[in-house]
Amino acid sequence: MNNNSKEVRITNTIRSVFGILILLGGLAIYSIMGSSMQSPFYISKWIKLNVSYFLPQGWAFFSKDAREEKIFAFKRRKDGSLERLSPSAASYRYLFGLNRIVRRLPMEYQFLLSQTDSASWIPSNYNIVEIGENSRTKKIVFKKNIFYKGICCGEIILIKARITPWAWSCER
Repeated sequence: MNNNSKEVRITNTIRSVFGILILLGGLAIYSIMGSSMQSPFYISKWIKLNVSYFLPQGWAFFSKDAREEKIFAFKRRKDGSLERLSPSAASYRYLFGLNRIVRRLPMEYQFLLSQTDSASWIPSNYNIVEIGENSRTKKIVFKKNIFYKGICCGEIILIKARITPWAWSCER
């Protein structure tokens, strides 16, 4: 009898936890659907404000334009070849993500981009590899990198390109 009551308690606990998880999941789905501007659900401003405390970044990942321009940076090595400056943080070079220096790269890109004007960009039909040898490449000299142990040092080639997502690659 003691064993049986223990099993009943475990079963009731599992049911309670499962019920709470379903309730929280339903509340999360309702909150997400209600935060959309085109949702048929109405959610008060008070609930939207409180949900923003738990989900502060929202769902910007899903609303980002897949066709927006992306910046690629290449560093010219001493032998003249190009090294891409978008390393994976999970590589052995960065201790499989433990060394966080690679996370500064987007900030350095933004610093370099803030120092350039729109006239500095040259439209080109070259392949990325050919751009390094292109004589039309405009050189802009930055005297100082403000970042301690900056990654973007030396001769850097910035390329702004539109990436075609695989879903639209067959469209013209």
